[in-house]
Amino acid sequence: MQNAASQITPEYLPDGDAARLIGVSAATLRNSRSRGTLLGHEAPQWVKLGRKVRYRRRDLLEWVEHNAVECRAAQS
Repeated sequence: MQNAASQITPEYLPDGDAARLIGVSAATLRNSRSRGTLLGHEAPQWVKLGRKVRYRRRDLLEWVEHNAVECRAAQS
């Protein structure tokens, strides 16, 4: 049986988890912080908690929604 703490979804994500959530590599996400862009769009917001960089889950999901391009299959 898992304890309650293992079922908590963190609000602040490290690079690797944040990158997986939006479908890029951790290195690409790290580079986006200095460049200010990610995949041709403004990079997602990030925060510093002490010496650690973290991404808010809600900011990442908003970034995906804002920058998503819907594609539809061509009908024949």
